[in-house]
Amino acid sequence: MTSFQDILNKPAADIEAPKPLPVGTYLCIVNGQPEHKQMGKNNTDCFEFNLQFLQAGQDVDQQALLETLKGKNLNERSLKHRLFVTDDSVWRLKEFLVDDLGIEQGTRGLGEMIPEAMGRQCYVTIGHRAGEDGKQIYMDIKDTAKV
Repeated sequence: MTSFQDILNKPAADIEAPKPLPVGTYLCIVNGQPEHKQMGKNNTDCFEFNLQFLQAGQDVDQQALLETLKGKNLNERSLKHRLFVTDDSVWRLKEFLVDDLGIEQGTRGLGEMIPEAMGRQCYVTIGHRAGEDGKQIYMDIKDTAKV
């Protein structure tokens, strides 16, 4: 890992925004415990899961992936998966935990299940979205699925 001082000493002309990974399916692992946050103008409760990339699927353009990574390892990249917790959207959190990560639900509430997400693997389908400025391209999670 690069030190704080090394980052600050890097010539500004050499600094670029990271390029999004190519579209397609990736094997990911939930790295650490999800973070509970409040987001948006209404401070809506959500959980952010840090998904670390492990392996690219066959539907990923391997040449484009190599060019994007520029010699770095895929597992150095990660993506936040934000799931809101409202009456109308909590089903997505349940679906991610139970269907995609394989956590047994039984009679437990989601609060008891969330800590079990750490270290679980799932497939993540990545798509691209243009930023509002029309210059930046962002990675979006289009789908998640059980391994």
